[in-house]
Amino acid sequence: MKTVLILILLVLAGAAWQTGWLAPARWQAAVTTPEALYRWKDANGRWVYGTEVPPGKKAERVNAEDKMSVVSPPPAKPALPAPNPSTSDVQDLKAKLMDRAIEGQP
Repeated sequence: MKTVLILILLVLAGAAWQTGWLAPARWQAAVTTPEALYRWKDANGRWVYGTEVPPGKKAERVNAEDKMSVVSPPPAKPALPAPNPSTSDVQDLKAKLMDRAIEGQP
């Protein structure tokens, strides 16, 4: 049964390769479509990079297709508040630890 399954998969892979579906050039063209990248100086004199130039800014095109990656950072996660144990929780924990100490458990 395993041999038949392997043969079927090999035949399907060969057919996909012959039709060009698995051809690397097809996938590369779909993945690597570079956008034009520009740079300009902001009000503080620092270089700013982007794909759209703000109105009124003098920008130059950057040739960096294979040299850098421009990715937006993920959104920041909100900080979780520190847990505030109630006094009854603390007292329950103390009682459990005391019982363990009396019984000789670690």
